[in-house]
Amino acid sequence: MTSASFLAIAGNSDQSRQLGFTVAFAIFLDTFFVRTLLVPSIAVLLGRWNWWPSKLSGRADRLSET
Repeated sequence: MTSASFLAIAGNSDQSRQLGFTVAFAIFLDTFFVRTLLVPSIAVLLGRWNWWPSKLSGRADRLSET
């Protein structure tokens, strides 16, 4: 997907260049900032609240036993 965005940057139209740069920058930002820094940091800050679905699955198991 990033390579397709960089190919759009090499296009002739100004609109395709702008769109290609915007998409490539967004992918770069998501890959190197959000997924490597932001998500793990939020998971550490939330602590046990980060894993709230596990409590729901235990509750569902208890309901199915009755």
